[in-house]
Amino acid sequence: MTVNCRYCGYRLDPFWVEAGYDYHGTCQPDFDCPHGVERGPRYCPFCRRDHNLHPPQPPEKPRRRAVETPTALVGHNHPQTSIDAAQRVLPSSSSKRRMILDAIRESGDGLCDWQLEHQFQWKHESASACRRSLVKDGWLKDSGRTRPVPDTGNAAIVWEVA
Repeated sequence: MTVNCRYCGYRLDPFWVEAGYDYHGTCQPDFDCPHGVERGPRYCPFCRRDHNLHPPQPPEKPRRRAVETPTALVGHNHPQTSIDAAQRVLPSSSSKRRMILDAIRESGDGLCDWQLEHQFQWKHESASACRRSLVKDGWLKDSGRTRPVPDTGNAAIVWEVA
């Protein structure tokens, strides 16, 4: 099905039609700016607010990767040693992700990184990296609560199932 823009008449991309839009983000209605902006309503902040002339934003696409997917997050500017380490842990990362998700789910009240480290006898870097990948994939979220770390007394985020 082809849908044309309600302002310019040209064809809309199916992505925008599926998202519920009937105009291009750069198209504007045919009226003069009542606030005196010579360039028109597209450049007037009041017209943009009053007539909802902001360009449409694409809907968020779900990023939920399966828990069993091997994952090792490495930034594009990290050194080669970090990339090598990520490749070494990649085969075991899916089982660690599953272990963390199950532990937090079974706890009922959420867990902090230090509790995961203690429960599984992992280094902080391993536990927090696996937990972070689950947060980025939408499986875990910040509960908004904290607990004190026993060694330092500092507040630690309590993570819960999303």
